[in-house]
Amino acid sequence: MDTREKTDKYISILRESFHTVFVNTEQSEDFWKKIESFFQLDKENYGKLLDCLYLLEDTQLAKSDYYLYGLKGSFGEKYLRLYGLLNACFLQKEALIVSRECTKLEKVNFEAVKIFDYRNTYAAHTPNKKGDKTKNKTQLKRSFILCRFSLNEERVKGYSSFPKDETIYKDALLIDLLQEWDSTLITHLESIIEKLFSCISPEQPELDSFKKSFDIVKGGGFSTNITDIPEKLNITISFF
Repeated sequence: MDTREKTDKYISILRESFHTVFVNTEQSEDFWKKIESFFQLDKENYGKLLDCLYLLEDTQLAKSDYYLYGLKGSFGEKYLRLYGLLNACFLQKEALIVSRECTKLEKVNFEAVKIFDYRNTYAAHTPNKKGDKTKNKTQLKRSFILCRFSLNEERVKGYSSFPKDETIYKDALLIDLLQEWDSTLITHLESIIEKLFSCISPEQPELDSFKKSFDIVKGGGFSTNITDIPEKLNITISFF
């Protein structure tokens, strides 16, 4: 099972577990009691977490398209795909940060993940990227340029020659950046799901099956219990 499949299954397991509580609850008051009892979530954090799951699902589509087709098309389309992919990963990072807050997990710094430095350098703050502070404690800003023809090689490659005291080069295969992020994403999704499922017991068979499915997927196996989720609004429309 590759990282993309694993991520998709984790998102499905968590969303379907929420949906199962919804379809088995008649009154909204009972629904919120169950959400708090089963997942340790209050109403606000449940809503935020659900929004994060939707965002993770949507941004997975951008990544899946890249895995299938790469940076295909004209240079204009290549730029669209590159910018879209880098910012899809950035949005996933933000979704993880909020999800960890909702589940009361400790804060994590993602600065070491290379794809975000490349995103900031070539797809966000390209003309004015902040660098190290100078001796007089002012923030040094650099302008970068992305090599257009590197896109033909599926690379994110470019340089900064301003300020003129030194030239900085940045070069990486896009697939390497993406796979490093996918591994990080999976690790944090596992922590979030483990925290949410920690109160589920075998006496709650309708939810315990999701816990077991998660354990199977985490161990590298395939779970056949995960089905497609109904329309997103169906899970929350009665309660918001």
